[in-house]
Amino acid sequence: MDNLKMSPPDELTPEMAEGIADTTHFYIRHGLANQRLKALSQQTEMTAVAKWQGMMEIFLTTQVHVIAGMGYGASEEGLTKYAQDLANCVQNVDETTRELLQDVRRDTWRALVATCFDIDASEIPTLSIVDARNLMHKVSSKMIEPDILLTIQNQTAKIIGGLPF
Repeated sequence: MDNLKMSPPDELTPEMAEGIADTTHFYIRHGLANQRLKALSQQTEMTAVAKWQGMMEIFLTTQVHVIAGMGYGASEEGLTKYAQDLANCVQNVDETTRELLQDVRRDTWRALVATCFDIDASEIPTLSIVDARNLMHKVSSKMIEPDILLTIQNQTAKIIGGLPF
């Protein structure tokens, strides 16, 4: 037993991918991850960016915990290997399975955002990929408008000690 080397599966099957997605979703909705997200939602003095970063840390920690049970390393490398295996798996599944995996992922993200920001998940709209890209383009365009850049410059100038770079 001492010679046993833990390693990920040779091939991630659709059943494994679904199990990982479902387990991650379960922990986000009911496990310690949910408790951490709820605690984060109560941090009213925290900026939206800081909350988002905290939410991502909770999500990634949860996902790493789940995939470690399948033999993936509990590290960035393990997460990268899982992402590659998942992409390969999804390329080779039928449309029904692909939609199932997409639905679980969407529902997991809704649960993450809704819990972290203390909003009703039903209020989070479903966007097509085209609509999401258009929205991101609008946000990006707004970020480079002169008045926004001036506001950022004025706010960063108020930082005591300057920026760390």
